[in-house]
Amino acid sequence: MGVPQIWEYLRPYTEDNRLPFRHFVSDFRGKHGRSPRIAIDAYNWLFECGFIKSHGNSIKYNSQGTLPKAILNFISRLKDLLSLDVTFLLVFDGPMKPSFKNNFMNESDATLDFNQIDMIEYMKQWELHIQYHKDNATGCLTSTNHQPEFMSCITTILRAMNISFLESCGEGEAQCAWLQINGYVDFIWTNDSDTLIFGGTKLLKNYSKSLDDVGMTSTKASPSKSRSPSRSPSKSPSRSPTRIPQQETTGGLSREYFVTEVDLNRISLETEGRLGRWPLLFFSILSGADYNQGVKGLGKAKAMKLAQLSNPNFALRFRDIFASLETDVSERTLKYAEFQQDVFHYCQDHSKSLFGRNYSSMLSTNGFEDWPTDLVVLHYFHPFTAGTLNHSIFNSNHSNVSGNLGYDLIKFNELGDYLKTFNLPGVTHFDKWFHETMHQSFLLHFILYSKSSFDSILKITEEKELLINNEARFKRPYWKIRYKAFLSNISPPIEPIQSPTKQTRSPSKRQTDIRNFPFSMWLPKEMIPRTHVLVKNYEKEEQDRLNEELAKESKLKSKSRSPRKKNKYVQKNNLDVFLQKHASPIKDVSSLSELKNPVLEPVKRKLFVEDNDDSDNGHPEIINLDESFHDDSLIVLEENNSANPVIHNSPTKRLLEVDKDDVIDRNTDIEESPLKRTHRDDLPEKKTLQLSFREDYSTDQFTNRPVLKNTVTFERTPSVLDQLVSDAQKTMQDDFDTSDSSLEL
Repeated sequence: MGVPQIWEYLRPYTEDNRLPFRHFVSDFRGKHGRSPRIAIDAYNWLFECGFIKSHGNSIKYNSQGTLPKAILNFISRLKDLLSLDVTFLLVFDGPMKPSFKNNFMNESDATLDFNQIDMIEYMKQWELHIQYHKDNATGCLTSTNHQPEFMSCITTILRAMNISFLESCGEGEAQCAWLQINGYVDFIWTNDSDTLIFGGTKLLKNYSKSLDDVGMTSTKASPSKSRSPSRSPSKSPSRSPTRIPQQETTGGLSREYFVTEVDLNRISLETEGRLGRWPLLFFSILSGADYNQGVKGLGKAKAMKLAQLSNPNFALRFRDIFASLETDVSERTLKYAEFQQDVFHYCQDHSKSLFGRNYSSMLSTNGFEDWPTDLVVLHYFHPFTAGTLNHSIFNSNHSNVSGNLGYDLIKFNELGDYLKTFNLPGVTHFDKWFHETMHQSFLLHFILYSKSSFDSILKITEEKELLINNEARFKRPYWKIRYKAFLSNISPPIEPIQSPTKQTRSPSKRQTDIRNFPFSMWLPKEMIPRTHVLVKNYEKEEQDRLNEELAKESKLKSKSRSPRKKNKYVQKNNLDVFLQKHASPIKDVSSLSELKNPVLEPVKRKLFVEDNDDSDNGHPEIINLDESFHDDSLIVLEENNSANPVIHNSPTKRLLEVDKDDVIDRNTDIEESPLKRTHRDDLPEKKTLQLSFREDYSTDQFTNRPVLKNTVTFERTPSVLDQLVSDAQKTMQDDFDTSDSSLEL
């Protein structure tokens, strides 16, 4: 496990690099055009899955009770990597792993004398190791004697799933560092800080559901008690009212797995070399790691102070002593002893400026105790690793290598039968779980590398931005892939028979997709190229749908713009309808020879009329003016000069329209009723209308000036209407007199 405190010193430079593992893979693929290659410290994995009780000692493993749960966790991790098309390689510890690793932690091994291990014997083993790799290009030394019992279960599962793995000569994390330094992989997946001491520069650590970078060996709070973004309302965005797929948090944990990227080269540049490989290695020697307990009298803080000194630079001086195996053993031992004394004397002379206080009592001895031996230090500088690599482990036929369909070689039925024997906890329907796990593991492989027709097997049905832990920075676009079973050599799960339901209406598009493609999975958009046929089909379908919606919308807008015509109420029974039905229209106007009624001619107006003016051909009314009336007075008269005078249909009006100078012939042949004759006889003789003007002067009371007042007097001939009014008044008066007389009686 190395020194857990190293992660605490690196934490300020790595906490912003923690993100969901799926986002890390999709970002790498978008930047480099391929999936990342990862070397996995397999024993670190086995410890986190639950196979090993004590990390660093594979003998203390769980073979009873918890083994099925550990296998389930192991399968789940394999699925997470396979489903993202990541190239990965599991690296296990080998037979040349230092036998004294972590043995100092056991009281029975506390008296182990490392000096008894001859350096000459160590050098002989090193030479044999180098010669073996020169003669054999198959990789590392292999041995099955050192393997714990549970390893047979692990290797069986890996071979059944066609996943390649590597057994290192010595430490697995040292072999991972060698693979990363030499460019075989991009990252190392481990929580062991010794990987940095062995030379690894890019790591992925703390694969967990905690948003905080808190590992299992951290001195901080455990993941279950770590903070969750949902508990800080100031940082977490408000939840959308629409229900969308998102990762919820419970007790500081989420459903999504996170990972922290560590780039030691970048950190070394930011810290000006204070947190590089050699200061961290010297810090591990002083504070204690997997191979030693540390120098007595120096704690973690003091050890880091010494490791980060630049003048003198003890870290680089320590590196120079053990950098080469060509150095004579006795010479190296002498230099190492002198180095220990120089460190001690520097602490004596500069304890206050270096540590903040005077440690004269602690530094009164001749030197620090419990420095690790030369042999222990050499295992840090020169671990047993493969100098060459068998490239067959990255063969394209393996399912753990990106860019191939290696899953075609998997015997899924045999693998399922083997896993059934463990009675995996939490798996109630094994066939369904196994079918779903295997299909989700290789769905992306099938999409990217299969040459089959996708129309009848796969379909993108939805795109959505998924929110993880209510963090806006973790919001990414995803495709929802619906698919049928595409693994031919796996038995489909037996679904329970359901009674048919009556379909009342036609199924929706979503129901049709579920019926045709019963399984689904969300994948980041960056994982599928935009030129893929699935993406093109989806975009075409969405464009057609959008065009249809736009057409409907434009149609609705056009309807809303034109005013709606209101239905006019038409009265059924009116005079126009009656006339249309019952009156015969005049079809030929030319047939009318003459009008029944004469046409009225326009009235001529005469403005200025003189007393002796008799130019009118007709018989106008005679107007006698008073002699005192002057010619400058304006009188407006109207005269009807129509050649054909209007003849009214009413008999009474015909009698009244007799000319003023005409005498009514009483012996006329017109038959008249007695009443009409009575009224006609009672008419007084036609008299002339007289109009007279009289000048009258008066004095204005304000100005005392004479004012002319014109007085007009009208006299006319009584008409029939006057006679009717007079008769009515007389009758009313007689009735009134009669009533008064009756009252007196």
